[in-house]
Amino acid sequence: MKDSLGIKLLKLPKKYEGIYSMETERIALVSSFMCSLFIGDYAPIDLSDGSGMNLLDIDKHRWHMGLLASTAHGLRPKLGDKVANSYDVLQKINKYFVERYGFNKDCQVVAFSGDNPCSLAGLMVVEEGDICVSLGTSDTLFAITKTPKPQTEGHVLCSPIHEKKYMILLCYKNGSISRENIKNKYFPNSKDWSDFS
Repeated sequence: MKDSLGIKLLKLPKKYEGIYSMETERIALVSSFMCSLFIGDYAPIDLSDGSGMNLLDIDKHRWHMGLLASTAHGLRPKLGDKVANSYDVLQKINKYFVERYGFNKDCQVVAFSGDNPCSLAGLMVVEEGDICVSLGTSDTLFAITKTPKPQTEGHVLCSPIHEKKYMILLCYKNGSISRENIKNKYFPNSKDWSDFS
């Protein structure tokens, strides 16, 4: 992934050395940050969303020490020592949400994941041969495989719902802009998508 967090982490410590070294206690993905709010503690990054950072050993389900070391010094404690399965129960909800919003005190919080891994799980892409296409801001196609074959195009992530399978992901940025341009070209007076569809 050209713009993965791993690539960004390669640049940021050099550009903002003092901030990274002295002031950065934790680095989180949006998914683990949001989960941290619910549990009132640092939540681990989940395997599926975290594998998009290009810093995990996706076969061994742990941080790849060589990649961490070549990206930035002191990175492992900032990311957290362990990663979680996307379906792991982390702990009960923080008492703040019980007292303020009436959550059940026994509510268990499961690791949060990213939009594409959650789409794969929610749309039940569970077997090899299942494919999902998502037309959003970016257009994505994803599937499950037991034997990943990394390519220069696309991504291989840990599956959010299988222990020993992988999620294959193709992502095309700005898909919605392309569709909007075509709609406007052929239906310039249309105010919505009904004429186009």
